[in-house]
Amino acid sequence: NPAPGPDSSLLVTIRKEDGGSALGLLHEGVREPEKIADAPDGLQIVESCCFEGDIYVSGLSEGGFGIYRLENGKLQCILQPQAATISDFGVEPDGHIHFCSDLNGNEEYYHLDPADSSLHRLTSTRYGGSDWHFSPDGSRLFFCAQDRNGRRVMSCDTDSLFFVPTDFSQRHKWVIADRLSEQERRLGAARDSSVFTAGMPRRYSKFAHALRIHSWAPLYFDYDNIAAMSFDRWYDSAAPGLVVFSQNTLGTLYGSMGYSFHPDPDGGQWRASDPDRLPWRHSGHLKINWAGLYPVFEADLDINDRRAHRDGFIAITTNGKTGSLQTTSDIIDGRPLVLPFGVYSLEFQPRRQVLRARAEAELEHKQRQLRHRACVDEEDGDCGRGRQ
Repeated sequence: NPAPGPDSSLLVTIRKEDGGSALGLLHEGVREPEKIADAPDGLQIVESCCFEGDIYVSGLSEGGFGIYRLENGKLQCILQPQAATISDFGVEPDGHIHFCSDLNGNEEYYHLDPADSSLHRLTSTRYGGSDWHFSPDGSRLFFCAQDRNGRRVMSCDTDSLFFVPTDFSQRHKWVIADRLSEQERRLGAARDSSVFTAGMPRRYSKFAHALRIHSWAPLYFDYDNIAAMSFDRWYDSAAPGLVVFSQNTLGTLYGSMGYSFHPDPDGGQWRASDPDRLPWRHSGHLKINWAGLYPVFEADLDINDRRAHRDGFIAITTNGKTGSLQTTSDIIDGRPLVLPFGVYSLEFQPRRQVLRARAEAELEHKQRQLRHRACVDEEDGDCGRGRQ
């Protein structure tokens, strides 16, 4: 970051060295700069400028950014380091030292008087600015600032600038960040001072801890349906009702139980001729996922839900009426069991085998009843109605 030196034939340079940095002067016609000062230990010189024959630099140390003046070959601090940034450091056409800093939380432009180290804030922007430069005649200040339309180049008259006295040692309070840091310090101190004492081991009962309700909601929703962003049956996603979630301590058995009051998925409408058919249905729901053994099993039970006919699940209907109680159940193996044998592998993945066998048995039983009724009607001489 070279800057104009004390006269027009010199440039102030900053050179990095092992473990630090150094300040130098580059003379006209000379390739290598002359080192004039080493930065103190722990200080990294960032930018430099010359004001009334003296060299000033901004530096970064453990305490933050500060401003230093070169005196008798050593850097003397005139603005104590603070946890605030310093950039665009230099002398502007008005003949004063200016720099940009986020001392008040925004990137604003500041004026520094080296004689007494007094500091004044010149600007006040909504979201902060950068790349500050005065016009050659010093009548306008140009800068980049952020607004709702993006980052734009703006300017203002120097007569409209603020000149607010500012104390560089007063750090801006970041309320949320400071409270979080304070909380972490308290937790760290509490952990250091606490002594953990382990109790006597006790036998763990899986059955006693199988049902542990951890949360509930005053409406019914299917968490798996929402997580998969599937809204085929919107009342599965959210409907008036209640849902309760449970998970055992080991995390091997979890599920939900709920009640929902939702429109009939078959488009039921109330009719005086069929008062048992209602447009809304009361339904119960149970979902269980068990991963205690390999493979993982999922169970799904819906009572009076009426989606079995559409999805092909097993439906147990009482009384055979349209508005009767209906139970839909499903068991799915969520993970296959694969046994490798060299280049071959054997995979087991049972899917609803028991339920399908029961459904086939019920269907065969109904068919036998229909055939028996047809034979009885044929003997009575009413074969057509019996076959129908």
